[in-house]
Amino acid sequence: METWLDEEEVARARVGQPATFYADSATGARLDLKLVAIDRDAAPILPRKELASALGGHIMTREKGGQLLPERAIYRVAFEVLDMPDSMQALALRGKITIQTDWYNPSTRYLRQVASVLVREAGF
Repeated sequence: METWLDEEEVARARVGQPATFYADSATGARLDLKLVAIDRDAAPILPRKELASALGGHIMTREKGGQLLPERAIYRVAFEVLDMPDSMQALALRGKITIQTDWYNPSTRYLRQVASVLVREAGF
């Protein structure tokens, strides 16, 4: 199983962290995962169109030359599925993955942006 995370999200992810997959379908499928790999380099294009925000996904993109280019740097993150039910072996599912990372204050991102604008506008 795989997903793509932006640079702020991937900075908090670590190999070995537990995660949970929740399917978008009405079946209510839930799978336990383990994070096994994080790409070192950002993906220049989005290889899975279904993850683009225009198609209901979570990644902001723009189209250029028939390819979807991410608006921000994104990194591929791979997971190992723990205890996959036989009934789900041949299925391709779309859903949400929740990674159990260290706690952080969501307002930190906005405070950092405000600080960078103030520094830029002050001429430093």
